[in-house]
Amino acid sequence: MATTPRAKAASTQVATTTDTSIHEDTVAKAQSAALKSYEDIVGFGKEAVDAWVQAGTIFTRGFHDIGSKVFGIAQGVVEDNVTASKQLLAAKTIRDVVDLQTSFSRTQFDRLVAEGSHLSDLSVKLVEESFAPLGQKVNAVIDKLVKAA
Repeated sequence: MATTPRAKAASTQVATTTDTSIHEDTVAKAQSAALKSYEDIVGFGKEAVDAWVQAGTIFTRGFHDIGSKVFGIAQGVVEDNVTASKQLLAAKTIRDVVDLQTSFSRTQFDRLVAEGSHLSDLSVKLVEESFAPLGQKVNAVIDKLVKAA
């Protein structure tokens, strides 16, 4: 069976039309996917900035609290030093001076250990709280990547 030129042309036109519509569908899907990816990237950028701002705010507040605590400790130490100096100047014997100095040193060492431990705990808590928003953002991105894969 021989195909006529007219049938051949019609067949070619149908194939071309089908190929064109397939390509248009593919291009439309690719454009849609690219646009969605772009929107996701923009959204990710905004969310990341928001997480950094939140972390910075938490860190600033916490650092202010720690600074206030350190200032309070320093103020207490100065007051204790003034009191100890007055006591040392009022001492009558060398033995009184040695006893006062020993007591003062022991008290200051105990304070150093207690306050140092407290400041260490505050610092660890500050770091944990500051990085929590960033960790949540990272986990959200990982979850999104896992679901996409």
